[in-house]
Amino acid sequence: MDFIPSVAQPLLLGFALAFTQPTFERWLLLLVAALLTPGRHTISNLLRTLSPLTSGHPSSYHRVFSHRRWSLWPLGRALARFILEHWVPQGAVYVAGDDTVDEHPGRKVFGKARHRDPVRSSHSFTAYRWGHKWVVLSIVVKFSFATRPWALPVLVALYRSEEWNTKHRRRHKTPATLMRQLLAVLIHWFPQRHFIFSGDGSYGTHELARFAHRHRAHLTLVSRFYPNANLYAPPPAVSGQPKAGRYAIMAGVETLLERLARRYPIALITARPERATRIMLEHLNLSRFFQLAVSAQTAPHTKPYPDPVHWAARALSLAAEDCVMIGDTTVDVLTGKRAGAQTIGVLCGFGQRAELERAGADLIVNHTADLSQILPA
Repeated sequence: MDFIPSVAQPLLLGFALAFTQPTFERWLLLLVAALLTPGRHTISNLLRTLSPLTSGHPSSYHRVFSHRRWSLWPLGRALARFILEHWVPQGAVYVAGDDTVDEHPGRKVFGKARHRDPVRSSHSFTAYRWGHKWVVLSIVVKFSFATRPWALPVLVALYRSEEWNTKHRRRHKTPATLMRQLLAVLIHWFPQRHFIFSGDGSYGTHELARFAHRHRAHLTLVSRFYPNANLYAPPPAVSGQPKAGRYAIMAGVETLLERLARRYPIALITARPERATRIMLEHLNLSRFFQLAVSAQTAPHTKPYPDPVHWAARALSLAAEDCVMIGDTTVDVLTGKRAGAQTIGVLCGFGQRAELERAGADLIVNHTADLSQILPA
């Protein structure tokens, strides 16, 4: 830390909680090198700038990102806390949201898609760029040395195109949905503060308006809207039954649940809202197999926090260590591991074997129906 100015140490030391000690030292060197290096910010180019200060093999610096176990969420929380404590210690907090396209046309770039370039586009001409589209949430700060306020980014989310989500069997999320999730995280981190969010017309949606109204004690939404919009009443609530074919059950799963329910208490843990969970269970006629369903609103925190497993274990009069968490994603595995439960990953959903192994799954099976050979009924 001798090469870090003392004025910057309080901020950078706040990031240390997200890393192990060796990884933090390498990440810190790369951060300083990124500020000092002109040209391309590749790892090799950064190491050339601070080569006298580096220790260990150069590949260990590449692994900071290629084999990362750390998360951006603790970094964003530490940065947001530092900004609020030092520059917005009291009063309302102004936050701004927008999306930006970063060009990455390579053939093997993860998550890339063709996005509209708002800078080069006009009303009569639309320009496109291949790369990443980032949804960014910033805290607006007024500095004494500047005439205009500065927007300091604290949270980002990668927008994936509808085609990409369809190909990888993931639920599509619009930029407004991603922004709503970022705002929910910020409100959860700082419940004692009131945030005033401003964005362009793409964030003037019913979804964000409903979210802001539901959390009006913590959030105010300011966005461009249609001048002739009917604002005399809130939008009607979604009603009706799901369309036929919206939900489907995999072959062999219903038979498995019927056999297991005779011997084991079973709980459903999902990140879906309570109403959507109830509709899904009723539509598939699976409610009879589950003693309880833990939705996104049941426990204080949803997956990947351990709260849903702890809540279900208490409701079933069991210890979390005596439970088995079964899921198809790394989020399911991490939820179970953090709660102290045993974990089984299945490969018939969204997860891949390599990522389930990295998450620490105790056992991995090819299909949910294969559990009948593992769990005696």
